[in-house]
Amino acid sequence: MQQLQIIGRLGQDAVTRESNGRKFVSFSVAVDDDYKDQNGQKVERTNWYDCTTEQLAVAQYLTKGTLVFAQGKPRIDQYTKDGKVYATCRLNASKIQLLSKPQDQPTTQQPAPALVTAEEKDLPF
Repeated sequence: MQQLQIIGRLGQDAVTRESNGRKFVSFSVAVDDDYKDQNGQKVERTNWYDCTTEQLAVAQYLTKGTLVFAQGKPRIDQYTKDGKVYATCRLNASKIQLLSKPQDQPTTQQPAPALVTAEEKDLPF
């Protein structure tokens, strides 16, 4: 069984979608992957992960800029555009943990759940 764990910030607010009669939440996470090159210079790089989960209640807390931990089953998809081959990493998140307060959350709203767990299911991407 493959499991991928990522920590990063949401690039945009989560969106609830439906496909084949199943509802799911779709969101993208930016993960910093900085390193030093041969000359010792810092190179900043960001990897993006397209994530989905069936935990619909968490959607309201997944807002742009929120720091999250996500764990689940990864899938790499390849596609060709203008003769070049590209790859995207998708994550079917079975666990989501908010690591920062959602940026647009009113102070009167109940706090976000610390950990959301879903059964491992293949979701449509």
